[in-house]
Amino acid sequence: MKLLRSIWKLFLGVLVVIGLIMVAGFGYKAFTWTRAHSEVLRILESEAMLFLVTDKVTTQVVVEFEENNVLLGSREGLLVATVSFYYGMDMDELTPESIVREGNTILITLPEPKELSFEPDLETMEFITSQSFYTKIYDMLSSNEEIEVELLKMLHEHASEFAQSEELLPTRESLVERMNNYTPMIESQFSILGVSPITVVFQ
Repeated sequence: MKLLRSIWKLFLGVLVVIGLIMVAGFGYKAFTWTRAHSEVLRILESEAMLFLVTDKVTTQVVVEFEENNVLLGSREGLLVATVSFYYGMDMDELTPESIVREGNTILITLPEPKELSFEPDLETMEFITSQSFYTKIYDMLSSNEEIEVELLKMLHEHASEFAQSEELLPTRESLVERMNNYTPMIESQFSILGVSPITVVFQ
């Protein structure tokens, strides 16, 4: 009888050890991250464009964000980034009516200059954020976006306002004046082709 009890206890002990090993192994796997990485390349759109880039403006912009709640506390953030504006004209907007000939003068009405591209330099971005414990909990439970995401959404608007306030972007008058500086070169091409003297005027 004692032998049977000893065997039974040994059997139970082995089962307990096996159970602990299984639990430990499952626990390790449960807290081990597995990462799957895949890349999908897809061409969404291919479009021919005819842009005349006249200016590239690079500047540093500071974007600030602040929210306060009497009960929850505050959410604050600051983003410092270097951005570049490409400014000029979309020459696809030229129409047959944009070019008028009056005697020996060709008048070319240029499209309205505008921002053609906005490019933030990702390597220069610096985020500084601060928020209370309760606002962090609220953000986790609600659909609030992270402060960094909100700052990025504000970047373009703030950068454009800054560039305009500091008069960093060229005016239409300055662009027309610069374009007219190239008219002698254009007019010389008409002479090479044997065309009677032509005067080209951008407006």
